[in-house]
Amino acid sequence: GQAAAASSRTDPVEGNREDINRVGDSRVVSATVSSQSDYTYALTSVTPFTVSNVQTSRSLTVDAKCNRNLGCSFSQMSTYCSNEYGGSYTGPNSCSDDTTCGTCSYSGVLSEVCAVVSSTVPYVRDTRYSSCFYPFGNSDQIYTRSTSQVLAYARKADDPFLVLQRVTEGTNDFGITEGEQRTAGIVCLVIGIVLIVCICGVGYAAYHFIRQHQQKNQQTQHQNHHQMQQVQPGPQLNYPQHHQQQQ
Repeated sequence: GQAAAASSRTDPVEGNREDINRVGDSRVVSATVSSQSDYTYALTSVTPFTVSNVQTSRSLTVDAKCNRNLGCSFSQMSTYCSNEYGGSYTGPNSCSDDTTCGTCSYSGVLSEVCAVVSSTVPYVRDTRYSSCFYPFGNSDQIYTRSTSQVLAYARKADDPFLVLQRVTEGTNDFGITEGEQRTAGIVCLVIGIVLIVCICGVGYAAYHFIRQHQQKNQQTQHQNHHQMQQVQPGPQLNYPQHHQQQQ
């Protein structure tokens, strides 16, 4: 591609402060109209190299999420997909609010090309990577719905962004944050304490109930035994009966 004047760029992830585009190696290049494009890096402190056979367009798919304000019927989701992406919607006839219903497929055009170079001067292309984005193939670049220019730049091999891409498989998402983990831990701890208190309370109540029941049974047995002793008659003596003889 034909290199133009240098252009400033904000990295999606804070990386090495001495990375390539921070020392003037970020360039805007003209978008091509061919199906495959070549981008030549012939910049300061960089041994010239070319990123070849980069697709200028790719079929992309995004999740289509229902929004109550936009409607959740098939026709409404199709209209949203067409207006936002110029694509086609695939999904059920209807779905619930704030849920992923289907997918929106559209043709994305190339907007960023990123190459990886060595960590030290003189910079040469790092052949372990064909791009800066997972899974690091030639056409694993950034594609959007439309663009008038393509931003071509390079990253050093020790840029943490490459590690982020590899570890998260391109999602840039490690899951919940440290703060969210701390909050979840506190919530779980409180719930655990409440459950333990409830269990101890139930156990104490059961013990107290059983204890009272046993004491009541003992008192009842003692009273019954005492009453039986009071009403029991004394011993009876049997005397021999003497019959008078009638004369």
